[in-house]
Amino acid sequence: MGLNILALQFHAEVDPHTFERWLIGHTAELNQAQVDILTLRQENTYYGKPLQEKASLLLRDWFSNLIPV
Repeated sequence: MGLNILALQFHAEVDPHTFERWLIGHTAELNQAQVDILTLRQENTYYGKPLQEKASLLLRDWFSNLIPV
């Protein structure tokens, strides 16, 4: 592959506000899948900001270590 490839199984660009909009936009699908939206909201309130900060650091560090081709 190479050193300039990064694969993630999450959306590092999501912030707490964007996540809330996603919940609103996908309410029907989440309800059909029996996902507890209230719990997701609570977890977003608790974890959202710290995770956003960690994701920013992850991406910043990765970008700063890219090797020019």
